[in-house]
Amino acid sequence: MNHGRPLYWHRMTALWLLLVPLAHAVTTEADVKAAFIYNFTKFVEWPLTALADNAPLQLCVLGKDDTSPRLLQLQGREAQGHPLQVRQLAHPDELAGCHVMYIARGHARLLPPNHKLFSGNGLLTVSDTPGFVRQGGMIELFVESSRVQFMVNVDNAQQADLKISARMLQLARIPRQGEK
Repeated sequence: MNHGRPLYWHRMTALWLLLVPLAHAVTTEADVKAAFIYNFTKFVEWPLTALADNAPLQLCVLGKDDTSPRLLQLQGREAQGHPLQVRQLAHPDELAGCHVMYIARGHARLLPPNHKLFSGNGLLTVSDTPGFVRQGGMIELFVESSRVQFMVNVDNAQQADLKISARMLQLARIPRQGEK
């Protein structure tokens, strides 16, 4: 009779119970959106007047939602050789120095009509507010078929003197004139 066998199974079960939560860490929609926004910083070219060599790239967060705390965790990461600085904003008037502004869902109402404030200033605007790119925004995050996707309004980005890489545009949905 082998008395060591039950002890072996108890140890294996205990080990399994400890490791399973680590192996099955849940990736939330907010985590995916934050990852998208971080990756956008790698595929957009800012004019030198907006982002000088070796200057920090400032990601500003307007409003609070499930994605905003994930974005704050990006502090100190690097994008295109620039250290990432993340700032929480209470109002759009505080956007001086921002290169990317994430507008939390429901906070787009704080922006001026058609977002004219952002034209020609090298500021990339991103939101998950429905209709954001048709209201003057540049990148709109949305969920379709249980997957986070994004839409890019190239005209709005060009008006802000931003160049979005062809690689990024291949993955994006580009709204057509009159598309709802």
